[in-house]
Amino acid sequence: MHGGLIWTVAVTAITLIGFFNHTAFALPDDTTATVTPSPSTVNLGAHITFTVTVIDNSNPQNTPNGTVTWSDGDSGAFNPASCTLSSSGSCTTSYTASTNSPSSITIIANYAGNTNHSATSGASSLTVIHSTTTTVTPNPATLSTGSLTFVVKVNDTSSYPTTPTGSVAWSDGSSGGTFNPTSCNLLSGSCTTSYTASTNSPNTVAITANYVGDSSHSGSAGTASLTVNQIHSTTTTVRPNPSTANSGAQITFTVTVADSHASPTTPTGNVTWSDNNAGGTFSHTSCTLSSASCTISYNAATNSPGTVTITASYAGNSAHSGSAGISTLSVNVLHRTTATIKPNPATLSSNGTVTFVIKVNDSSSSPTIPTGAVSWRDGNSGGQFNATSCTLSSGACVSKYTASGNPPNIITINATYSGDGTHLGSSTTSQISTNVFHGTTTTITPNPATFTKGNSVTFTANVADTSNPSTVLIGIVSWGDYGTGGTFNQNNCALSGNHCSLTYVPPTNPPNTITIVASYVGDSYHSGSSGLSSLSVATPTTPSTPTTPSTPTTPSTPTTPSTPTTASTPPATEQNNSQGNSVPEFPGALIVLGIAIASIVAFYRINPIKI
Repeated sequence: MHGGLIWTVAVTAITLIGFFNHTAFALPDDTTATVTPSPSTVNLGAHITFTVTVIDNSNPQNTPNGTVTWSDGDSGAFNPASCTLSSSGSCTTSYTASTNSPSSITIIANYAGNTNHSATSGASSLTVIHSTTTTVTPNPATLSTGSLTFVVKVNDTSSYPTTPTGSVAWSDGSSGGTFNPTSCNLLSGSCTTSYTASTNSPNTVAITANYVGDSSHSGSAGTASLTVNQIHSTTTTVRPNPSTANSGAQITFTVTVADSHASPTTPTGNVTWSDNNAGGTFSHTSCTLSSASCTISYNAATNSPGTVTITASYAGNSAHSGSAGISTLSVNVLHRTTATIKPNPATLSSNGTVTFVIKVNDSSSSPTIPTGAVSWRDGNSGGQFNATSCTLSSGACVSKYTASGNPPNIITINATYSGDGTHLGSSTTSQISTNVFHGTTTTITPNPATFTKGNSVTFTANVADTSNPSTVLIGIVSWGDYGTGGTFNQNNCALSGNHCSLTYVPPTNPPNTITIVASYVGDSYHSGSSGLSSLSVATPTTPSTPTTPSTPTTPSTPTTPSTPTTASTPPATEQNNSQGNSVPEFPGALIVLGIAIASIVAFYRINPIKI
């Protein structure tokens, strides 16, 4: 009985202890807190949202409730600083990292627990991205030749700076230059590159360094202004090219200098000219560029080579390189000429007219007969020519000049040959004395005349007073062939019966046409005059029997007081030296008379008789 009672008491006690233990001393459920996002990143001064979830780890689970407080070690601000768990066991806050936050922060959510749940905490690792600045040196920069080294420096601008890492990419804004390397890795926040400008670089280039950032630093970029003092290449052009000119003639050349750079500027400076010692002359040996161009004129030498290289050399300036251009000039080499005029000097006839003959000769080593026109001028003396120009025939032509009513004492006659396609021009002058004389005309027979090589030709000069053809004239007639190289049996002859003759022997290698001139020098009452005959090589024919010279005829009785001597008129035919034929000679008395008359003429030309 006693034992049963003890057992009953014991069982009851144990039962009561178990009841009170279960009711009064039960432990809270274990919990865990999770913060998201984790890990997390935010820019310095920016906002990020964190969510905490508290989980009941017991079984069965009961959703925790209560309050969560947030902390970051005093680096930023939460809004709100604490939050109440929702029915799902979570709540949210917004976090702003301060401007002086370190780059690494631990965000902590502290759950205080409740009657049924134990306290717990959760954390998130937050990386704060610091702002950076990127600078490039040198800035500004200048590059003339070669390459230039640039240094980039990336700085953390926060209150708790750390050293940026990562890479920097380089750019020149598509200016065509090259970097070596094109990107560089930061070491202690800095790295370098070498830049070479392109040959067509613009004058100003923006050098940019782009920092891409790293896990805790934002990207940034820096720029340096580079001035490229690069010598621009040029091209020089000469116009016209090719070109053509006659020797002795003038041609104009224009040079243009162009900047061949991608960003061209206008070249300035001087251009010098050369013809490679071809003997020509430039109006200026150099010219100054205006709007990148300038002009000169060039005269090819009279003995110029057939092809001349005209070179224009641009010297360059501080911004442009020198260059040269050429023009190929084809020169039509013209033969030089000489001009002679008869009579020279001249005297004015009673009717105030003088007939002039000009002869133009090719003075080159391989002469040809000049053609073209001769213009006449009297130096504004007021007279008139029957034509102000005449056309050459066999290299000669004639113009008749009439003086004004009140001429100056001396008139200068200018005859200018303008040249032709193969001959250069030339000129000559004659002076007219205006003391009034009777005019004369001089003609030559035969005209035209022919000859065969090796034979001679007899020419007769006939002089007449133009106002009274029956007047008997005295004086001397001089002869010439304009330097063709033939010979006369005498250089002059004295008039007899208003005519005189001599024999001409052509040169051994004659031109096709020879101009014979007979010039009457005049006397005290008569002006001089000249006449021409054209002598050419006869076309070969079957030799014929030589004819017997005609018997000289007796001239008509002159009307003047003087009594002329009888003179034979030689025939206008060739004289064959090989057959021994000769020109009839004047009688001795007539020669003496001619000499006496010539002396009288010379005296009265010096001391004119005033009538």
